[in-house]
Amino acid sequence: FAMVYYEYSFPEDEETWARIDKIRLTCNLNSAACNIKVEAWDEAKNNCYQVLQLEPDNVKALYRRSQVHRHQHHFEEARADIKAALARMPHDFQLREEFVLLKQQVAAYKLKTKEVAQRMLPFGSTSASASKGKGKAK
Repeated sequence: FAMVYYEYSFPEDEETWARIDKIRLTCNLNSAACNIKVEAWDEAKNNCYQVLQLEPDNVKALYRRSQVHRHQHHFEEARADIKAALARMPHDFQLREEFVLLKQQVAAYKLKTKEVAQRMLPFGSTSASASKGKGKAK
C-alpha cells in the first residue's frame, strides 16, 4: 500500500523527493525480504532492481538479489552480486554465509550434473558389459 501511495506523490521540493525515495527504498527492501520468504523469486528480484536503480551499491539489495539468483540457479549472477556486497562490507557475517552457501550449492549442482551425464552416457562401459546386454536380448 505504501508503494502505491508514494508512486502517486508529486512533491514540489527536493527534500520531500529525497524522503520519498528513502521510504520507497525501504519498502522495496522489505518487500524483497518478504518475497524471498514466500519464494516469489521474480517479485523479489524486481524489488532489488528498484532499490539498485536508486542506490547501485546498496548492500542489502545486492545480498537479497544474490539469494534470488542462487535459488534460481543463476550462479554467475549470484556470485557477482555477493562479491559486490562483500567488497563493500567484507566482514559481514550474513554476506560471508551467503557466499559459502553459494559455493556449496554450485558444488552440489556440478556433482548432480555430472551424475546425470554419467547415467545418460555410458562413459565407463566396456565391450564386455555391452555384450552382456546383447546376450540377454536374444
